[in-house]
Amino acid sequence: MKSALVVDDDRQVSDLLARWLESAGYQVSTCLDFEGARRRILDENGPPVLVVDVRLEGYNGIHLAILARQLRPDSRVVVLTGWDDPVLRREARACGAAYLCKPLDAEKLLAAIEATITGAPSPADYPG
Repeated sequence: MKSALVVDDDRQVSDLLARWLESAGYQVSTCLDFEGARRRILDENGPPVLVVDVRLEGYNGIHLAILARQLRPDSRVVVLTGWDDPVLRREARACGAAYLCKPLDAEKLLAAIEATITGAPSPADYPG
């Protein structure tokens, strides 16, 4: 079974993302804070799939994306944000992550994960 780690400091968002991934066949674990997620990533030697919010109570979720990709270069990473920022978009792409703006739906999330496998543009690359 495919596994994924979802990191978002908003429990409702985290739970919703987990449900979407579980419906797609993933075994999902969630984390609500940067330090807990960092420990889990280190313990698991990088998750196969990481979905992470950019803003985590004073921390930057892109640092988790970079750590996951260093430990497991084939990790599929999706960075989420509530507002589009060109600098953060570039940082996410530089570490091989897809970049999505909230609100989003399950279809966009799953397409972004798939895009990290194939190297295709993520849904965020298309306006509207």
